[in-house]
Amino acid sequence: MSNEELETALMSLSVEERASLAHRLIASIDDDPTREIEEAWSRDVDRRAEEVMTGEVELVPGEEVFRKAFARRRRK
Repeated sequence: MSNEELETALMSLSVEERASLAHRLIASIDDDPTREIEEAWSRDVDRRAEEVMTGEVELVPGEEVFRKAFARRRRK
């Protein structure tokens, strides 16, 4: 199959299919070291979300967090 034939075939795909393919192709040539970091963050987010959903951790309102942080800073 020539490049022209391949391009014609690929252009017949839906927008979603072309976007997905483009993403996979770019990812296959992207040597970006941040990918590992992003994957680690994703795993951490999933883990933390699970902890919240199961009640393993208790959420603290942002106002309380900032109040405590500012109080600690004033004491130093």
